[in-house]
Amino acid sequence: MSLYMATVPFAQQVFFFRRVKLLCVNSTVKRFLSIKSVMGGLSFERQSTSILKNLDNPIEQEEIKTPEPEMEVKETVEGVPMALSGSTSSTKSNPDTNNTVVNPESLVPPPPPVDSVPFKLNKQSVLSDYLKQNRLATERINEYSPKIIESNGTGQQPHTLWIGCSDSRISEACLGVMPGEVFTHRNICNIVNSNDFSVTGAIQFAVDVIKVKKIVVCGHTDCGGVWAALSSKRIGGVLDLWLNPVRHVRAQNRKELSLIKDPKEKCATLARLNLINSVQQLKRHPSCLAALKNRDVEIYGLMYDVGTGLLSEVEIPCDDEFDDVFHVGDHDDTEGSGH
Repeated sequence: MSLYMATVPFAQQVFFFRRVKLLCVNSTVKRFLSIKSVMGGLSFERQSTSILKNLDNPIEQEEIKTPEPEMEVKETVEGVPMALSGSTSSTKSNPDTNNTVVNPESLVPPPPPVDSVPFKLNKQSVLSDYLKQNRLATERINEYSPKIIESNGTGQQPHTLWIGCSDSRISEACLGVMPGEVFTHRNICNIVNSNDFSVTGAIQFAVDVIKVKKIVVCGHTDCGGVWAALSSKRIGGVLDLWLNPVRHVRAQNRKELSLIKDPKEKCATLARLNLINSVQQLKRHPSCLAALKNRDVEIYGLMYDVGTGLLSEVEIPCDDEFDDVFHVGDHDDTEGSGH
C-alpha cells in the first residue's frame, strides 16, 4: 500500500484517509472490510474507492474519481463467492464510471430461514437432514431407555388408541409418550364416521386385536377443517364431502353457534361439538360397544389448545338412547326377524 500511496498526490491522500475514517463508522462498510480476505485478488484501496464512489454525493465523486478498467470491476463481482454475493440484483451501476459496483449488503451471508427456527427441519431440508434427525432421535431414546427400541423389535402392545386431527401442531406426542405406547389414527377434523373404512378398521384392530385399554379422541383449537365448515365457500375436490359430518354438527347446533360473536370462540365451540359427535360415533362402533359393555375399554374426549400446549377434558354425554339399536351380536333376534 505504501508504494501505491507514494504515487498519489498528498492532497488526495489526506482526502482519502479522511473519508475512510468517516466511513468506518458506517456498519455496512465495517462488514464489507471484515471479509476483505474473501475478495481474493482485490486490494484494500480498490474496495474502499468503489464504496466511496457508490456512497458519496456527485461533487465528492468528482474530486476522488479514479476510473478503473471495466473488466477489473467486473471480475470483482464474479470473484465473490455466490453464497456471499447474492443475486445479480445485488449489484448496481455507477453513473460516473459506467462500472458495476458490488453492493456491500449483498456480501453478508443471509440469515437462516424463519421457518427453520426453532424447528428441526424446514421446507428446504433434504433427505440427509431427515435421516440425521432420525439418528439423533433414536440416540435420545436409547439414552432414556435402551430397552424401548429392543422391545419394539419384538412386537407392539400399545395401551391407548389415539384418534386425532392431521394438524401438524397436535399429535399423541403431547402426552410425552415413547414409540410403542400409542396406536394412532389421524384425519382432518378427527372425524369418526361409519362410512370411513380407514378409521373404523383402525378402531376394530385396536380394540379386538391389540386390546387397547384406553381410547382418546382429541380435537383442538384453531382447526382448519372446522374453519372451513363454518364457511359457505366451496373448497373443491373431496374435502367438501369429507367435512359434511362437521357441517351436520354445525346445522344441529346452529342456534348455539349463532349466539357466539367472537370467531375464534365459535371455531373452538364447533370443534368441541364435533369432538362430542366423534365420540358418540365411536361408541356405536360394534367393537367399542362390546368392549364398553364388558368394561374392557375407557373412552376420553380431549381438547388441545394450540396456544398453550395443554389438554382439557370434554364432558361427553354418558347415555345414548339409541345404544340398543347399534348393538349387534350373534344372539337370536326375535324382535327384528319379521316373523
